[in-house]
Amino acid sequence: MPTEIEAKIKVEDIENFSQKLKSLGAKQRRDVLQRDFFFDRPDRSLKNADCGLRIRQEKYSDIIKNILCFKGPKAKDSPYKKRQEIEFGTSDGLLARQFLQALGYQLMLTFEKRRSEWLLDECTICLDEVAVLGKFLEIEGPDESAIRKVLTALGLSDQQSIRRGYTSMLYQRAQDTKIPPPHEFYF
Repeated sequence: MPTEIEAKIKVEDIENFSQKLKSLGAKQRRDVLQRDFFFDRPDRSLKNADCGLRIRQEKYSDIIKNILCFKGPKAKDSPYKKRQEIEFGTSDGLLARQFLQALGYQLMLTFEKRRSEWLLDECTICLDEVAVLGKFLEIEGPDESAIRKVLTALGLSDQQSIRRGYTSMLYQRAQDTKIPPPHEFYF
């Protein structure tokens, strides 16, 4: 099954890393606005099992894409976030949301992220600005060694990778501020 392996680092200055990526010969793929819709059962069994069910809407240029995704629990044996990820496109995001709700899933969390995607070696590097949370750099690659190589090239090899997803961080923010679901975080 497909596996996602990624390192996530909180950063202050995304532009600095854009320049570093250019100097390393990375290719900028696209800038995109993503809106993520996370669903769970009323008993929160997906969240409690460290799983996620998401519909992502991506807007870039004149294109809008919708992607349905399931994320399994994080592996405990990795310094990075490593988990099963199954995703596929759907032509109608609203219909997909209605489908999940008809199956008994409830919309629990929605948030926006501005993302700049880059390619370097075998890795995708994402410079993210997440509503409410701030700025992050994510490196997704085929294995841990490819990710370590890019972290080293970017001068981040001594940084601790954040294993929590944005969703988990935003759920915590919602709990701290006592906002009832569905939680919404937009720019």
